[in-house]
Amino acid sequence: MDHRLVNGDLVYDGSGDLKMLRGLEELLERAMRRFRLRRGSFACNPNLGSRLYMLDLHQAQQSTILAVLKEALEGLSEVSVLSVEKVEETADQNLKLEIVLVVNGEQAVVELMGG
Repeated sequence: MDHRLVNGDLVYDGSGDLKMLRGLEELLERAMRRFRLRRGSFACNPNLGSRLYMLDLHQAQQSTILAVLKEALEGLSEVSVLSVEKVEETADQNLKLEIVLVVNGEQAVVELMGG
């Protein structure tokens, strides 16, 4: 079990208890936390996180992004990255990554906003 976070804040249910995640939802949340966290920034585990922040996502090859995402999931054996696609948000020139994950044999798509 893990806690639900929205924009970095804990989420509470109607009775004031922390909302908990389980199963597929928990593993997806763990993967997303690893993608968002800057590798080396967590003193207790400097290998936790990703190096996405080091890439210019607009210029980076998809194979490079894929390698960085796979590295971020080291130690989370239930989750692997199948593919990643860059999606340009034309109105504001932002970039979104659509990441296809395999979680305990089940495919799931998550989105990660880039720069």
